[in-house]
Amino acid sequence: MKKTLIFVAFLFVMLLCGGCVKGHVTVRHMVERADFETYVFASDPPWAGQRDITDLPDILSRPHRLFIISYLAGDGRHLILAQSHTHNEILGKVLADRDPTKVQLAYTSPTGVKVWATPGDNQMSSKLLRGCRHIIGISKRSISKDCVGWYIETPAGTFPFLAINGPVSDDELHALIDSLVPAKGYVEE
Repeated sequence: MKKTLIFVAFLFVMLLCGGCVKGHVTVRHMVERADFETYVFASDPPWAGQRDITDLPDILSRPHRLFIISYLAGDGRHLILAQSHTHNEILGKVLADRDPTKVQLAYTSPTGVKVWATPGDNQMSSKLLRGCRHIIGISKRSISKDCVGWYIETPAGTFPFLAINGPVSDDELHALIDSLVPAKGYVEE
């Protein structure tokens, strides 16, 4: 019954979007379809499985695209990196107008990728994980109350959002961010 409801919900989204949701796409597909600089992790997170990329319409900024890079994790710390024109516009403005008492730089990678932390990051990450649960195949109940999230600022001036379904150490976060590279230069194995 549950799988049937998920399938029906997926079909509804497909009809609503005109069949424009594409799952399991390649990095090359993402680079060719995106009209902004996209990023991928050069190394899969050690606690998670293989990368999956979903291409969806950016509902708030049609005809632009939204790309969800997801990793399922055996320990429940599933990971989502959401990238879109809307993220670049909205998150870029949030960070440009930041109140230094509320938005803090958490980390800068050697390549210049910045990780920003705000008081609402956990709520944003919970919403993103809930919104993507059908895409990545997890139940609503499996969303952790300890999920974490960060605004990412890339050297290209894009603003993906990173959500992880559970806590990560500073070392894990730094290793993950250090492996973030422009998708157009990434060679798939």
